[in-house]
Amino acid sequence: MNTPRLFQSTSLILLTLLLGFGTSLKAQSTNSVRISATMKTDHDDPKGSIAEVVKKHLEVELFGSASVQGEVKVICTFFADDLAAGKIVALKSNDLRATLEASKSTRLISPVVSFNFTPQHSEKSGSGKRAKYKRIEATGNRYHGWAVRAYVGEKLVGEAYSIPTIKKLLDDNR
Repeated sequence: MNTPRLFQSTSLILLTLLLGFGTSLKAQSTNSVRISATMKTDHDDPKGSIAEVVKKHLEVELFGSASVQGEVKVICTFFADDLAAGKIVALKSNDLRATLEASKSTRLISPVVSFNFTPQHSEKSGSGKRAKYKRIEATGNRYHGWAVRAYVGEKLVGEAYSIPTIKKLLDDNR
C-alpha cells in the first residue's frame, strides 16, 4: 500500500513532538524542589599588598512542591581554583536545614566563605638599569563557583549550580 507523502511527514512530526513532550515532562519531574540562589560578595583586601581576600555567601530560595514537604537538608558547596596545585577543589561545604510547605518558598543564607589568594606578579630587585624582575607564581584559593543541592533523606530533590561544569565535578566525586 502506498501512503501519501503528506501523511508520512505529518506522522513523523507528531511522533517527534510526542517524544519530545514526554522527555521534557520527565526532566521537570526529577527536581521536586526549585532552587534559586544569589551570590553576595565583599572584598577585604589587605592594604599595601597584592593579596586578595574575597568573602562570599549565598542567599538561597527554595520553592516547595506538593510532593516534597517537611524538612529538607540543603548542602551549599563553594569551589575554588587552587592556584598552587592548578586544580579545582571543594573549598567549603555547609549543611543547612529548611522546612518546606507546598507552593511556598523558604529563604536560607549560607555562612560566609573567604577566598584568599595572591595573583601571579613580579617583584623588582635592584635599581636603575640593573634592576631585575622575578616572577612570583600565584598562590591560594580563588573563587570558582558554587553548588546547592537539596535532599530529603538520601534522595536528591533539587539542585542549582553557578556553572554546568560544577555538576559534573560533583558527580565525578561520588
